[in-house]
Amino acid sequence: MSDDIDEIAKLWGIGEAEAKPSATIHELKPPKKEQPTGKPPYAAFTNKDKVYAFTIVSQSPRLEYSFFYQNLLQLVVNAPEADFLSVMTSSAVIRLSGRNLKPIATALKLRTCDTITQYSPELFLAPTDTTAPFVETVQVTTPDPQPVKKPERIAKPEGQEA
Repeated sequence: MSDDIDEIAKLWGIGEAEAKPSATIHELKPPKKEQPTGKPPYAAFTNKDKVYAFTIVSQSPRLEYSFFYQNLLQLVVNAPEADFLSVMTSSAVIRLSGRNLKPIATALKLRTCDTITQYSPELFLAPTDTTAPFVETVQVTTPDPQPVKKPERIAKPEGQEA
């Protein structure tokens, strides 16, 4: 009986003195190559599945605008250069200029575009791929976000009727 237990233990590797070390997380993941400047590479836009809104990241001034796809009304790209893209929503008109903006327009049509980012040399490495989308300028025109001021009521002097 003990021979059977010894065979099973040997078969399953139970009780062996030499246990193999398991791989650590550092061995499984290759080390990330850090850029010498500390700046990330530039990507004009990012894609995701099941996106409900897209975000425009403007560098001058540094603002982030979010627009819901249900409010997207119109896209205009000049062809064949694709260096200008106009996006109209129910609350804003967005003008992008740069180069090869057709993939951004396609991602907006498919509702997979998550973020559109304007290039800034202070924040990103210079792009090396001349065929990749590049957003040079962003203009977002929205209605005045300030609420309309109500006219002040002036108290009428006593004894005066309307």
